[in-house]
Amino acid sequence: MDQLFLFLCICIYIGGGLFGLLCKNNRFRRTSVVFLGMVVHFIAFYLIFLIIPEDAPIVFETDTQHEPYLMPSVPIALMCSFLLGLGDSCFNTQLYSILGCLYAEQSSPAFAIFKFIQVLPAVTSDLL
Repeated sequence: MDQLFLFLCICIYIGGGLFGLLCKNNRFRRTSVVFLGMVVHFIAFYLIFLIIPEDAPIVFETDTQHEPYLMPSVPIALMCSFLLGLGDSCFNTQLYSILGCLYAEQSSPAFAIFKFIQVLPAVTSDLL
């Protein structure tokens, strides 16, 4: 599990740098990068759906009654982690770019509010 999280973080940083460099070139617009992130997320969530058994959320421990559509494996899990990191970097890079353009004069308060709103659901879910 720690390896998947580490791989996800590495992919987020690589994707953020890659899309930051690609968007300096005017051939790639923000909408195309966001659309790419959406498509990549759809593929990742579909693969995750295929490797998790149907009754996994309602069964205790590991005695599921149903077989998944694809047999879970480390390469598939790493690919899903890569795709999630890549899609997340697409969205976050473009959000930061939009905030930087809209609030060029007052970027510090804008980014502080953005990060506060972004972290609020994570903190709330940890408290529950």
